Amino acid sequence: MKGTNNLDSHLSGAGNDRMIEGLNSGLRWISASDGARIPYAVDGPGDKVLLLLHGGSGSYRDFEHLVPLLVRAGLQVVRPELRPHALTEIPLGADISHARIARDLKEILDALGVQTAHVAGWSHGGCVALQFAHDFSHATRTLGVFNGFAFFDHGGWFKALRFKVRSAWLALRAPRSPVIRERNARELLHMMMLGDAAQQASPEACRLYEEAAIGNMFGPQARLVRRSMANTLRFDARSWLASMTMPALVVTGTRDHVPTAFSDALAHMLPDAELARWPDGDHGILLADPEGFAARYLRFIAEHGGRP
Repeated sequence: MKGTNNLDSHLSGAGNDRMIEGLNSGLRWISASDGARIPYAVDGPGDKVLLLLHGGSGSYRDFEHLVPLLVRAGLQVVRPELRPHALTEIPLGADISHARIARDLKEILDALGVQTAHVAGWSHGGCVALQFAHDFSHATRTLGVFNGFAFFDHGGWFKALRFKVRSAWLALRAPRSPVIRERNARELLHMMMLGDAAQQASPEACRLYEEAAIGNMFGPQARLVRRSMANTLRFDARSWLASMTMPALVVTGTRDHVPTAFSDALAHMLPDAELARWPDGDHGILLADPEGFAARYLRFIAEHGGRP
């Protein structure tokens, strides 16, 4: 693994002392080809587009702490809310497969007049990024998969994890008190996604993630969100990874509850991939070390196709 470089080299330039034009500019919407309505945010005036995909039960706001770093480096960041998460409007019986989500993303790029983009995703979003890069390789400049995988091995470790998660999930549903349910939800999120390092480094980003996740757990589309997460656990990209020749960056933490072997295998199967391991990093690397993560990702972008 190459060491992370200093972020300052990516943030230098005359325009960095001014307000970032377009940051947090509000939501836009597309009407997808199947009738769903999908919101997305566009931040920054950069001419190189990054399609940045949130994790399961999260939202487009998962990355608000990272957006300023990425925009100052010259990227225009497009952050969609992935179907069927809470802000999307999904027709009854609509497709929520990864392929359909990838089609939504292409329709967003088409609406923006964008022909090619850097595509990256966290966790569940990393699997969707893989699907997009396969289905629309001509539109994918580079690929980023952060704490994601090409195949979820349902071995003994997963059975133990599934028992913990199922027990925690039942604890969420059982109490009649909304206060107790929310407390249990936060404990589950801290176990799975938001460790102490993330809470200390990015408290506001963790709060936004918790807010979105609780909405997805208990909101009107909670059942659809659970089905979408089940699709991710069945995701298997192994048969077509060898055909994906775009540069790729695979990021994992050595303490992630998703075994590092999954990321190792993904990086090995992709023809042109770099593997970045975060020592003592868990599933929330993007939250626990935002500046280090941004520096590493921006260096990857700079090394493949010029500066963003």
